Amino acid sequence: MKRALVLILQSIKNPLLMILLAGCLSPVDIEISNERAAGLLVVSGQISNLQDRTFIDVGTTSADGRYPFPASKVEVVLSDDSGLSYQLNEMNNYPGRYALGGFSGEPGKRYLLQVRTEDGAIYTSEYESMPLKTGADELSHQFQLEEFTDFEGAFVSDARVNVYSTPTIPKNGANFIRWTTEETYLIRPTNFPDPFGYQPPDCFVTLNADPQRIVLFDGRSSRGNFTKPILLCSRKIDQSFHYKHYFTVFQSSMTESAFEYWKKVDVLANQTGSIFDSPPATIKGNLSNRSGKIVFGYFQAVNETYQRFYVVKSDLPEFASLEAYCDFSYDRRYDSYPASCLDCLSVRNSTINRPDWF
Repeated sequence: MKRALVLILQSIKNPLLMILLAGCLSPVDIEISNERAAGLLVVSGQISNLQDRTFIDVGTTSADGRYPFPASKVEVVLSDDSGLSYQLNEMNNYPGRYALGGFSGEPGKRYLLQVRTEDGAIYTSEYESMPLKTGADELSHQFQLEEFTDFEGAFVSDARVNVYSTPTIPKNGANFIRWTTEETYLIRPTNFPDPFGYQPPDCFVTLNADPQRIVLFDGRSSRGNFTKPILLCSRKIDQSFHYKHYFTVFQSSMTESAFEYWKKVDVLANQTGSIFDSPPATIKGNLSNRSGKIVFGYFQAVNETYQRFYVVKSDLPEFASLEAYCDFSYDRRYDSYPASCLDCLSVRNSTINRPDWF
């Protein structure tokens, strides 16, 4: 995998234990209860033709369905078919993510990943070829009030923003495509009065906007003539929309083997649970260990394009009104402020480093 971790485990008694999508490739909540599944390695990520989009997430699984524990002190090396090698470094504000800043892959080249863990075990991927072409997106968005009945039978309504694309797919060279939608938003911590006039810095959070949704296109069975927009993301409108809320859509062209992997993840992540469903099998990635140690995940080489837009509070419809969140008030108790208002760096994937485009 906003940020790409994939974990799919299976046992005979409990075949569906867990899937983690990362990514900005974030978790899908599926129960895990098998203690034997703890401590297994998860290695997943990509090399991209875009700068700062080459990253590898390394972690170990837990037994209770939580995020994999980040794995530090790991050596991550990327090699191409011309013999050049590049060492990825762990990001300071993102434990377990190893990145290659300022680097971009070359379409047509083949790439291989090797990970050496602290105990000396070596895990190697198969070669992945970066496709020569990909398409482009024409984005649109729509606000919607979704009404449904919750598990207790109560009537509930959610204000949502849906992101659509009417994509352009080249006729040759982009047969297998996946769309991923990332969101980036600002948290402005509560500015409590003090004699020094200190104002805490803003935080910027980047996540997969709709991790459960896996949007794929198979060019073998379609010419890519899209007559209507396709839904890429549906995001509940919440307090994160108080300030600019960016959506970045990546259209990624990939190999057939990577595409087939994501197809299986999609089936497993979105099963209806019918008694007539086939029991899911363990999804095999493209990494292995000579000693036969189990490793989950997939390393992919992608040719990407992206489009970005933002929504501000004044864009929201009346049915999506937001109440005061982090704003300071003398009438408000300190313990009534959300934790993110007191320490925005406590939010997963947050940083005080403002993106250049924000």
